Amino acid sequence: MIDIKNVTVEFENKNKVFKAVDDVSLKINKKEIYGIVGFSGAGKSTLVRTINLLQRPTSGEVFIKYRDLVKLSKKELRKERKNIGMIFQHFNLMPSRTILENVLYPLKDSDISKEEKNKRALELLKLVEIEEKKDHYPSELSGGQKQRVAIARALSNNPEILLCDEATSALDPKTTLSILKLLKKVNEELGVTIVLITHEMNVVKEICTGVSIMDKGKIIESGSIIEIFANPQKELTKSFINVANNMDTTIEKIKAHLDPKDFENKKLVKLSYVGESATKGLIVDIYDRFDVKTNILSGNIEFLGDTPFGNLIVINEGKEENIDAAYEYLKAQGTFVEEIYIGG
Repeated sequence: MIDIKNVTVEFENKNKVFKAVDDVSLKINKKEIYGIVGFSGAGKSTLVRTINLLQRPTSGEVFIKYRDLVKLSKKELRKERKNIGMIFQHFNLMPSRTILENVLYPLKDSDISKEEKNKRALELLKLVEIEEKKDHYPSELSGGQKQRVAIARALSNNPEILLCDEATSALDPKTTLSILKLLKKVNEELGVTIVLITHEMNVVKEICTGVSIMDKGKIIESGSIIEIFANPQKELTKSFINVANNMDTTIEKIKAHLDPKDFENKKLVKLSYVGESATKGLIVDIYDRFDVKTNILSGNIEFLGDTPFGNLIVINEGKEENIDAAYEYLKAQGTFVEEIYIGG
């Protein structure tokens, strides 16, 4: 569906060239919900704007269904953009128009009749569960309601792709979850491919199937949501995930109460479980097999899609060779083992 090839976006400032996006390649499959995560300035918003050529790349190719948008004429590009909806952090609704009129606006040049336009707009307002507000104005709506209207407006032309640029950043956590649930509904019921730009891994883990991490204009790590959460390779990715799971805070609190002098024949580790391994009795297993005792200090389990995923912070005690053998066994069972240094 979306195939970005070697895209670079350069900006010039005071005779200096800055690469906002640096030789990025990325494929996103049809009907996928794909997340792109990074801090402010990472280049993620610039990258997503190349997908509909709101930002023309300095070099590279942007294919949508095998058509390179970079090579299209202005007329062809305008037509192709109707297939790509977009929503933003601050909604961008027209304050002088009613909710219904906002949703109708993208259809103003459409060939369909006025009756069909109204029918389409009302169906979309019903889909996003805000049809009762059709005669209200944006100023009368909450942030979450405004974003629902923005989603309906972005879907007016029946796009196959929806780009979401920090679409939940201005919303409180409860409203964010409701908007993410709505986006998943749009994906499932309309078959729309969704690209979600965010700086929060919590947002990604709710609905995305795949994710890329951006830093300084480059994609540093990509994979399925399960692969990335279970076995992140880059330190920045680990940091995002630990924040999402509240692991950083938990680990620091645990370490503050531990004395390194007490850690002879002991190790502090994080165990990450995915899929079936999350439901196996591996803690009992390593005691029976390797005589390694486990003291569980903290733990959680959640679902990424339909797949169970969990973390345990534990202290393992036993002979060093037994602990090492136990960890090899755990890894063979699909458990990821990360030793935590406590100082001293």
